[in-house]
Amino acid sequence: MDLNGVSGQPVAVTQVVVDMLDEILPSVFLYMQSGDEEISTTTFQFLSNYIARMKGSNGMNIKQETHVRQILELVRRRMRYDSAYRISLDKLVKDGEEEECRMIDYRKDLFTLFRNIYRVAPAITKSFVKNCVATFIKDPEAAFEDVEAGLMLFYVIGEGMTEDELKSNTGAIQETIAALLSMIVPCHSHRLISLLYLDIVIRYIRFVQHHVEFIPSVLATFLDARGVYHQNPFVRNKASYLFMRLVKVLRSQLTPYLDSILQGLQGILSSAAFTKQTCGNPELLLLEDRSYAFEAVGLLLGTEDLTLGKQEKYLSALLVPLCAQADAILASRALQGNPTEPSSAVLTLQYVISSICYLSKGFGEQLVASNRPALGIMFIQTLDVGLRILVTFRENKLLRSKVISFLHRMVETLGSAILPYLPATIQQLLSITELKDVVEFILLMNQLIHKFKVGMKDILQEVAPAIMVQVSKLLPKEGLPDGLGSNIEEIRELQELQRVFLTFLHAITLNDISSVLVTQNSQGLNDTIQLLYQATCNHKDILVRKVCIQVLAKLIMDWCGSSSEKEKVPGFRRFVIEQFAAECCIFSVLQNSFDLRDVNTVVVLGEIVAVQRIIYEKYGDEFLMQLANQILPAAHCPPNLAEQYCLHIQRSDVKDLKIFFKSFVEKLRPEYNCKRAST
Repeated sequence: MDLNGVSGQPVAVTQVVVDMLDEILPSVFLYMQSGDEEISTTTFQFLSNYIARMKGSNGMNIKQETHVRQILELVRRRMRYDSAYRISLDKLVKDGEEEECRMIDYRKDLFTLFRNIYRVAPAITKSFVKNCVATFIKDPEAAFEDVEAGLMLFYVIGEGMTEDELKSNTGAIQETIAALLSMIVPCHSHRLISLLYLDIVIRYIRFVQHHVEFIPSVLATFLDARGVYHQNPFVRNKASYLFMRLVKVLRSQLTPYLDSILQGLQGILSSAAFTKQTCGNPELLLLEDRSYAFEAVGLLLGTEDLTLGKQEKYLSALLVPLCAQADAILASRALQGNPTEPSSAVLTLQYVISSICYLSKGFGEQLVASNRPALGIMFIQTLDVGLRILVTFRENKLLRSKVISFLHRMVETLGSAILPYLPATIQQLLSITELKDVVEFILLMNQLIHKFKVGMKDILQEVAPAIMVQVSKLLPKEGLPDGLGSNIEEIRELQELQRVFLTFLHAITLNDISSVLVTQNSQGLNDTIQLLYQATCNHKDILVRKVCIQVLAKLIMDWCGSSSEKEKVPGFRRFVIEQFAAECCIFSVLQNSFDLRDVNTVVVLGEIVAVQRIIYEKYGDEFLMQLANQILPAAHCPPNLAEQYCLHIQRSDVKDLKIFFKSFVEKLRPEYNCKRAST
């Protein structure tokens, strides 16, 4: 029976169908209430079809409205947790964790049914949810299971709330939001209730934005035992993260509450003691708690709505203690042990660096470097702390990585003010040899090059050759390993190193500082050129090929003069004409794997055409003779087609040459691959 529509049916038949459904529904409701979930689940699709049928009708009658309310109540009941799991769900012991996972899966169909009802009968659904919340909001003895189910329905119904709806002062949902924000929810100390309530506040945060009278109660929720000071560390962590998200939305409206916010977060911002707890990994959770809290405070402080005097006062109150903690550890005798081993000192330094990083996220370069440079001076002073940590703990992977992340942040915050501090810092990082650390270092260099461009030239004169040598040692000369016997994780790490190194070369050439690659260490440069060459011809990622071709094209422009000029890089001219022009520009394109139906491949074809024009402009007849006498005959190209090709390179612009080259490849490819297969 099709329940989804009655279009074209006689009225009498339609009425018969409606009557039959009305007769069947009580039995369906009985099945849905069954304690056996397999039996109750069988009713979900039938009820979804019933609701969908209403959508196609001209409206609901009184009986149907009653049925909708009954279905909503059944959904609410089926969503309730078994009271036997109340404690284990709060403590998240094994059986509680299993029950939560099971319930998440079981609720998927219930949520689908609930959303369908909401779309068909929004007013009834809103009224139902409002009543659900109203039944427990004023009842301190309300059962955890009823509170959690009601809050969950209210959370789900907020998915489709528009900005205009949230601006309104009237309506069932708006009244429910106001009630929830004004009162303490029963069972608020339970882990699931706390997490769900905080999620609800963030989901409806636009309501608070338009109704600022609720800001004090919202702040209290996050800054007391219901939020960042909750007894459960997982709730504390979630509360810190969500508070940061709240600040991003209400940033300007929270300025009047800054003192109370800082006072509320003082216990998190000031303490650096890592105490043992019984739940989870306390050190990691506490560190994350503080990181999000510092980011939230940074967002509040990094606005010109505050006077410079207040910004300096508050920022100093945060940065000075952090730097003092680091100074005390760095001067301590406790460091006479093994600095590579994790310890309370290492955890505290990790906390200091992370806190400064997250705090700085709220301060833009325009504010710190230009409008209020006094703030920049305060952050510059933290660079000295970071450098001393790096010097002392250079062998500690965790701290080394944290300092590199810290430098990434300071580049964005301080801009060019960081440049004087880079040489000493980079000198410390140059000595690292482990693959992951080299990747992190190159990523930092990429950021610096894109940020400061030619301003990095002097630093790169020393750094670029060292990076080339280091990468040459780490990447296999025969190319990256492949096959079933290879270590997948090791290959992934090598691929990542190759990728970031190629983007490093691209950044250098893009910013017209390719001279920093020219070095007396010819082996490092030779290996780099060979890596580029292999990638242009064989790399599986066509976009990587594009980047490498662009790099080599720029190197040809920068390093190759006329035939009478001395070569900047001995042997590079010969390499371009004899190897690159043949393998990359002709042979790799003729292979069937070079798919001309692919959009990105066609883009790469254009890059290959452009680089051939560059080679011709640099080498003239020398390049044409190599093409005509060596490269094209080796590709089994007929003489007349070869002659046309050489003429097009001489006379056509890049656009016309690309059109000809595409047809040239299509004509030559069958013969080339046939001869290649036979040999």
